[in-house]
Amino acid sequence: MVNSTAYQSHNLTEETSSSSSIAKCQSALDDPESSINAGYDGDLLWSPAQQTLLFSASVYGSFITLFFSGYLADKFGPKFLVMGATSIFVFVSLLTPLVANYSYKMFFVMRILMGLGDGFMFPCSGSLAGRWFPSTEKSTAAALYTSGRQIAASLASLIASNLCASSLKWPSVFYLFGTLGFLFLIIWFIFVSNHPSSNKFICEAERQYLMANCNTTNKKNTNKVPWRKMLTSPPLLSAVFCNFTFILQATMMQNFLPMFLKENLGLPLHSNGIYTMMAFGSQLLFKNVSGPAGDYIKRKKIMTDTNCVKMFQTIASIGSSFGMLALLFLTDCQNPRMALVYLFVFGKSDFQ
Repeated sequence: MVNSTAYQSHNLTEETSSSSSIAKCQSALDDPESSINAGYDGDLLWSPAQQTLLFSASVYGSFITLFFSGYLADKFGPKFLVMGATSIFVFVSLLTPLVANYSYKMFFVMRILMGLGDGFMFPCSGSLAGRWFPSTEKSTAAALYTSGRQIAASLASLIASNLCASSLKWPSVFYLFGTLGFLFLIIWFIFVSNHPSSNKFICEAERQYLMANCNTTNKKNTNKVPWRKMLTSPPLLSAVFCNFTFILQATMMQNFLPMFLKENLGLPLHSNGIYTMMAFGSQLLFKNVSGPAGDYIKRKKIMTDTNCVKMFQTIASIGSSFGMLALLFLTDCQNPRMALVYLFVFGKSDFQ
């Protein structure tokens, strides 16, 4: 998509060029022919600063809708909100090749629109899970319904890197995922309902069980939200801050990992997709182990719900921090395979 050969790598300074290994990496990374052979010969001349701004554009959009999307999901139901958000994804994806070649500024606006839709996805997923899963299965449910992120990131990185390296080039990536988004809309509209009571595809025994054990009421909640107490609650503020720091590093990893692998390790395009898949594939595996494990611990009353969450969150935070620091300081272009180990450790720690 972006022609990386038009801009030399600036990761290493002149002061560090005395190291033979660093100098060798620098020479390889700054060689335009090497980058072209590696598959990074795109047709868009956007600087690294412009690329970084595009990564943040979707975050700006989601920051706007995130504040009220959960309220709307609880009030009106998440089904059609998810459909609206996905429609934005489809629209933006299919128009991206045209807009990207026409105007960088318009493409930036399109990424903000993508973020507006993304701000609805997690709150709506949580609202829907609360209506369909008993409280004793919440950890398993969270691992299950958030697994789509890891599945998408794993497969998308592999598929996109191979499509970009093929004769179809980068526009095919957006056309493919835009089409998949349209198919998702059809499947979602047919099979998904806000409550088990209105779903046509479950048996009566399952319906009765879910209605008895889940928050499936269709009645509107007239209780006022205690905003002042919430915004001044130390436990709540602590949880928000901890979640912010964890999501920050997870977002940085998802957005900038491919660029890091290219700029710092000099990986060719097809290998970039495989390495990126390692982190998210590992997350997918271990989050679906830790979720049921957490439910088992709480069900057997081995520890309280709060202590169980604290334990898994601590393991996740320490493990992911180690993986990121090791990836930064213990890998280089002469030994890129060690990055696979650290990416696996990073993903293995996704217990949150």
